[in-house]
Amino acid sequence: MKFQGPLPDRRSNLAACVEKYEGYLYIFGGVDLKVGKLNDIWKINLKTLKEGGMNTWERVQTIGE
Repeated sequence: MKFQGPLPDRRSNLAACVEKYEGYLYIFGGVDLKVGKLNDIWKINLKTLKEGGMNTWERVQTIGE
């Protein structure tokens, strides 16, 4: 499987969920051994992965602290 564009940092101990209607997988936070604690959210469309389309991770912009 190949991906286009930026990728999330590798991580462990993350939280993930799948949004049923549009088919997105979201990942939040976790720990990278080199960077430390992560506090970011990324999403990828599982429908396009299944159909063999563009595989692009998108960083989700958040507001607040």
